[in-house]
Amino acid sequence: RNLHPVENMPDYGADIAQRNADACLRLMLADPIKRKLGALIAYVQYGIDLYYMILDGQTWPAGGGHRPGQKLPLAFAAAMLDQPGMRRVVSNATFFHEDNLLYRSGKSELVLFGTDRGYRPKPLEDRYWQAVFDYANKGETSGFKAYRDPYGYIDGGYVPGSGYQYCCISQPWKGEALACRLMPSLKKLWNNEAFFEYVERWVTFGTWSQPDPCAPADTTWSGYGVTFGPDGKGGCIRDTDTTDGIGRFPRRHGAEADGGGRYSEFQAAMWDAYRNHPGTSPGE
Repeated sequence: RNLHPVENMPDYGADIAQRNADACLRLMLADPIKRKLGALIAYVQYGIDLYYMILDGQTWPAGGGHRPGQKLPLAFAAAMLDQPGMRRVVSNATFFHEDNLLYRSGKSELVLFGTDRGYRPKPLEDRYWQAVFDYANKGETSGFKAYRDPYGYIDGGYVPGSGYQYCCISQPWKGEALACRLMPSLKKLWNNEAFFEYVERWVTFGTWSQPDPCAPADTTWSGYGVTFGPDGKGGCIRDTDTTDGIGRFPRRHGAEADGGGRYSEFQAAMWDAYRNHPGTSPGE
């Protein structure tokens, strides 16, 4: 981020991702090719530059809201040029932001938000609960804001549907997903069906936080492993208080549908016009 030429590109990764999706979708409109040829050449060149950065060791892993948006221009250039090396990289790489903040839960088979990576060496369970506890009791967390639910029931983060999931990721991903839906060769190169499943769920339903048997964070850390957190058997301490619903965040289920920062009116209009168009099936 400190190396960005601030007069010529956005400072923050999520803003770059929004711009990149806007640009790709803009190129798909039906105006004459000569009117957008300059932008097309620049966008494809961007993809070429990303490809050679990767060959030189560059990656864009999870990184909260810092690193989304690079996979789309690379995939677009690979599709337009039909270059075998570029196609292999975009299809086989596991280091893109879009491939590292989602996982398919073994509990429900749903695609949930969150990652087991982070900034501290403690086990995921401890890191996750520390972030949840701090936010519940202090209104802030100094830890990573996108830890996955260690039990695989709900969206991750200190509160599902907030933090990076809301501010910086889900809306730019929506634009990327739509571009791939409209250009099947892009979707094939993307090679991550979980990504598209998540975006569809976020847009049509929102946050996932039910069913969840786990007790919410208590008001004192001394309750960790006693009234909330790990049960010592590989699971969580169960919630038995039904007065506010069962689970850590029962009221967040279905919250923020199609919400989030970095919202693009253009992408929203394109989604509304074309996502459910007869020529765009759920599988394409």
